[in-house]
Amino acid sequence: MAEYPPPQDDTPIFNSQEFLIPLNASISQAQADARYLARTGTAISNANTTSFTDQITVGSALIDYIPAQGIEIKPTVNSETLFLRVKDGTGATKQRIECNTTHQQLYDVTRITDSGTPASFSTIQQSGNILFLQNTINNSSIRFVSTDGFGVGTTTFQSSIFGIIMSPTTNISGLNGIQCNGAIFGRNDTVANTFNGTLLYSRYPIGWTIDFSKAVVIPTSNVTVDVISTGTPITVFNTLSNGVWRVSCSCNNAAVTGVMTSVTMSWGTPTGATIINGSTSQLYHQITAGLTNFSAPFPDIIIRTTGNGVTGLVCNFTATFSVQPTMTFNLWATKIA
Repeated sequence: MAEYPPPQDDTPIFNSQEFLIPLNASISQAQADARYLARTGTAISNANTTSFTDQITVGSALIDYIPAQGIEIKPTVNSETLFLRVKDGTGATKQRIECNTTHQQLYDVTRITDSGTPASFSTIQQSGNILFLQNTINNSSIRFVSTDGFGVGTTTFQSSIFGIIMSPTTNISGLNGIQCNGAIFGRNDTVANTFNGTLLYSRYPIGWTIDFSKAVVIPTSNVTVDVISTGTPITVFNTLSNGVWRVSCSCNNAAVTGVMTSVTMSWGTPTGATIINGSTSQLYHQITAGLTNFSAPFPDIIIRTTGNGVTGLVCNFTATFSVQPTMTFNLWATKIA
C-alpha cells in the first residue's frame, strides 16, 4: 500500500437503499403492459406456470376453455382444417389426426385401449384396399352389439379363433359362395344369392331342388332345339352354386299332340360344370309307337358345378313331325352334395 498515494478526493458514501428500489419504480404497469403486447420476435419465459383466464389466439386458431365442457380448439376462418402431427425417428412429419367440415380422419394404426389395463388394446388399420380390425389379446374375440327398442344390447355377431357366433334371431341375406369344412347349413337356391328361412345346421348335406316347367312349340321338324334357351329362356339354372347336382327332365305333348313319327332327347354339354355320371351321347329315342299321347323322362345326369354361381344347362329335343306339336318340359336340379 505504501507504493500508492492516498486518494486526494472525497469518496462517495455507499448507499445500500439504491439496490432495494422496486423494479416497477421506474416504469408504470400500463407502460409494462404496452411493451409486452407490442413485443416482436421470440419471447422466452422461465415461469413454471402461466395462467390465462380466457381465450388464446394463435394465428387463425382459437384456444378456449369452456366451463364444464373442456378445452376447445377451433379455426377462426371458415372451412379450415385442424391437424395433429408428430415426427418419427427420422424427423419426418407424420400426420395423425385431421378434422375438417366433412369428416375426422385417422392415419395409419389406431389403438383402442382399456384404461384399466393399458396393455389390453385393439387396433384399426387401413392398408391399401384392406381394413384390418384386430384384438391383440391372446384368445380374444370381436363382438358386434346392437341395441333393441327397449335399450337392451344384444351380441348379434362374435368372431374369435374358436369360431363365429351369430344371434339366432338375426336375419341374414346375401349368403353365397361359402366354403364349409364341417357342418353344412341349408339355403334356398330357388332365387340366386338369397337365403330364406332360419339358418340351421345338419350333420349331413341337405338337398334342395330347383324346378321349372315350360311349354315349347317345336319350330322345325327333325331339327334339334335346346328347350332351355328356345323361346323365353329358363334362367333359374344359370346360377347353380358349386357342388354336385342331379339334373332331370320329363316331357309330354298333352298341350298340342301334333303328328310325330320320331322323338330324340339328350343333354348337351353344360357350362360352368362337368358331367360326372351320364353322357351327352346317352339318348332317349322313340319311333312312331306311343307318340300320340307321348310322355317320357330324359336320362338323368349328375354334374359337378364349379362356375361359382355362373352355370348353364343344355337340354336337347328333336322331333320329326308332319303336324307341329307343343311340348311341355318339366326340368329340375337337386343338389346332392
